[in-house]
Amino acid sequence: MLSNTIADYFHEEKIIPVEYLKSDSSLQSYFDSKHYYILIEHPVAFFETCSAKNICDELLSVPKKSVSDIYFIEAASEISDHHLLLSMKLKSEVSEHQIQSEMASLCRTLFNKNESICPDIVFLYTTVPLKIQQFHEKFTALSIKKRMFTREGSGFRMINISQLKPKKTYEKYVLTQEATIKLIENGDIKKLNTLASEFLAQLKNSEGFVPDKHLSETIYGVICKIADEHAVPRPSRPGVYTYSDLFNWMFEQIKELSSSSDEIESALSEPIRAAVRYISQNYNDPGLSVNDIASLVHLSGSYLCTLFKNETKKKLVSFITETRINNAMLLLRETELPINKIASMCGYTTSQYFSSAFYKYTKMTPKEYRRQ
Repeated sequence: MLSNTIADYFHEEKIIPVEYLKSDSSLQSYFDSKHYYILIEHPVAFFETCSAKNICDELLSVPKKSVSDIYFIEAASEISDHHLLLSMKLKSEVSEHQIQSEMASLCRTLFNKNESICPDIVFLYTTVPLKIQQFHEKFTALSIKKRMFTREGSGFRMINISQLKPKKTYEKYVLTQEATIKLIENGDIKKLNTLASEFLAQLKNSEGFVPDKHLSETIYGVICKIADEHAVPRPSRPGVYTYSDLFNWMFEQIKELSSSSDEIESALSEPIRAAVRYISQNYNDPGLSVNDIASLVHLSGSYLCTLFKNETKKKLVSFITETRINNAMLLLRETELPINKIASMCGYTTSQYFSSAFYKYTKMTPKEYRRQ
């Protein structure tokens, strides 16, 4: 009951009604009293690895001597997909120095015990007692739910939360998502490199940010879009854990893309280059056809298809579909537009036809892709 109420308090992000607390003396006592807290964080959502209950059981099965003398664990709650919160109460009065030592020691014990089942697990702990409402305010002010404290910066795994200061989300930094896309598309790599360096410098004093999945997917999408426009192979998705990793991957792909596109475009005949440009500019036309493109480049439809396959190693019809679906993926990530509207903007006459083509290409429905 108590653990569930605490979880609801963080999930709902609203005040628990006074009447509800008064209905249960243990709840009232908990919300009125101060606790120490250990926030257990994992970059992969707990439900994607194993159940939160199993993890709680593992985390709490620590040697009794670790908690018997100083404090006891009153509640363990799953307060987000990535966070478990332990609420600790003192058994006896101790000095602040001893609390710091004991909390760090318990975190280290938990970390050593669970590193094998939860790689990259991180512990944030308080060294001053707080009411749950006060801790919730700190949790919100630090945007903990929106960022992960792994790998970047110092790489600490046990963090005194009182040392952290409120940080702005990445959209507030000098390198915005929109600026990143524009600079990649315009090929302004020098400025992109400068802004990326400034961005990383701003994060230097943080305990680590895992790249926002939306940003990572958007960068991947815009690079794929450029690859499609130049008829070069798409790169693999970035399997990265930090912003510096993501930016390194981005610059490597831009370099390879530039090199590959120069090589491939120099090997492409003028009719095929014209066809690629025309598709990238007109993919949203549902009437776009092989014959239209063939007429533009003054070739027969069958000969254009053969030439396109020989020079790009792709079928012309498949290339049109790839271009449409890649642009749809960007719109699904970057906008809240209805799926039928996105289908229309990408050259599909019905959402059913679009969904079928999207699933065939990505092995996901548009809704599933947007939710991930």
